[in-house]
Amino acid sequence: ENPDKLKLMMHNDGCCGYTETLKLHVYGLIEHELAVHLDFDSLILRPMDDLFDAMLGKSDGHNNIPIAKGPKTKTPDFTKPIDAAFTRDYNSVNKPSLDAPVGYQGGFLVVRPSLEVLERYRTVLKEGAFLLNPRKGWGGKHGGYYGDLTFQGLLPYYYEEVSPSEEHN
Repeated sequence: ENPDKLKLMMHNDGCCGYTETLKLHVYGLIEHELAVHLDFDSLILRPMDDLFDAMLGKSDGHNNIPIAKGPKTKTPDFTKPIDAAFTRDYNSVNKPSLDAPVGYQGGFLVVRPSLEVLERYRTVLKEGAFLLNPRKGWGGKHGGYYGDLTFQGLLPYYYEEVSPSEEHN
């Protein structure tokens, strides 16, 4: 697809249009071991120390991190550092089914910052690999739900297609 056309379409996507991609700059905070993106309408109900320890590889393999068991949930290897932690947004799926594409919730993301990852996102956006007609999404698989053109669709495309790894969940 045409990246310029994609940029125009992003204008009205999700809550905030193309400005949702500003959230990707959390990857640029390289002066920190971990960086958290959290929307203002989010609520944290417990300390995230266990998550941070697991992401930094400081976990002994036993964790106290509650992980919801959804159809696309992978259980991470808590003995290795984890590059990113996020939640899926099952509420945004138009027609729920076990094989329906599901985006990532755009209000919560914890990452191990990396300029290399940030640059890969820029490349993905410049390439504009979003199938519009019919609207199948990023890579022809990550779309058809709220915010699919921007953050909620871009992240699953990156972590599941561009840079698949066991080092995020």
